[in-house]
Amino acid sequence: MNFLRVMIICLCLPVMLQGRDPFFLPKQSEKHESGALKLTGIIGDKSRRGAIVTIGERSKIVFPGDVVKNYFVTKITDDKVFLQQGKKSMALALVMGAY
Repeated sequence: MNFLRVMIICLCLPVMLQGRDPFFLPKQSEKHESGALKLTGIIGDKSRRGAIVTIGERSKIVFPGDVVKNYFVTKITDDKVFLQQGKKSMALALVMGAY
């Protein structure tokens, strides 16, 4: 039972630190993401690499094949995330020391 409590705390802590209740579903208007995309981190290793993308004030962990703000994540390297939306493509570069 203690293990379950620790897991819930570990999973909910980042959300609680942002002042949000992890068990409260946001209103429909709060679900829409707005703002520019910004790459704030790369996680994992070469076999399974993910990226932390910030959209406005919210961060999201994405992997190749995921969709973020209508962009398809095609590739993640050590310092970039490549996105595609139809024929339009772009790359987000990781800025070291931005925080």
